[in-house]
Amino acid sequence: STGVLSFKGRDGKIYSFKNTDYKYFEYDKEFTTKTKKVEILPRKDSGYEFGVGLSFGYFNISHDFTPDAYYLNGFESSGDIPISLRLGVSKYLNKNSSFGLTGEYALIMDDNNYFNIGARYQYIYNPSKNSAFYFPVELKYSRYQFVSQYQTSDTIYADLGWQYPSQLNTEVAVNALELNIGQGVSFALKNKKSLSLELLLFKQFVMSQSIKSEKEISPKSEFGINGLKLSLMMNF
Repeated sequence: STGVLSFKGRDGKIYSFKNTDYKYFEYDKEFTTKTKKVEILPRKDSGYEFGVGLSFGYFNISHDFTPDAYYLNGFESSGDIPISLRLGVSKYLNKNSSFGLTGEYALIMDDNNYFNIGARYQYIYNPSKNSAFYFPVELKYSRYQFVSQYQTSDTIYADLGWQYPSQLNTEVAVNALELNIGQGVSFALKNKKSLSLELLLFKQFVMSQSIKSEKEISPKSEFGINGLKLSLMMNF
């Protein structure tokens, strides 16, 4: 009623203003702020979910080679960059977790072949948000066929004349238990659909391997495969 206004500053001091220190004041003035309302889209938390998409991988192939009288040298490591079709089906255990099957089949590779199939578990950290992070883990059977090159003690005649040592290509098939672990983010869409982007690190534990060569003698080789995959999936 007197028009005196008192404020406490951040320094703890009290500051006062008389009615002669300001031009006017208004009674019962309410200050409001405009906030943008974000619609939280409902997520699937029960029943089955199907997914389809693509994965882009990088395969690092390590090679433990033991030379002998015929196979003089083998390339220590090589790489491959497959683009694969990815399919999956899962059942929600609750709003945070799901369990199911997933598989990949390589569509684009360098004259190689790759596929896998197995189990997948997924835990969603924050399902109440439109952008939810999740932790996926997969354990699958995989088969990977590729070409490995060796230097041999053969002497051959080519366009440039006689060559020693010569090069020999072999077909390698690896059957392995493949472990995939990574991090993903799921974007909620309408009608309980979602779009997922995830990065997976993988390692193959070789169960068996075969090397097909035009020679009767096979090289002494042990292969190891690991790498990473980036996948984009549509879930419905």
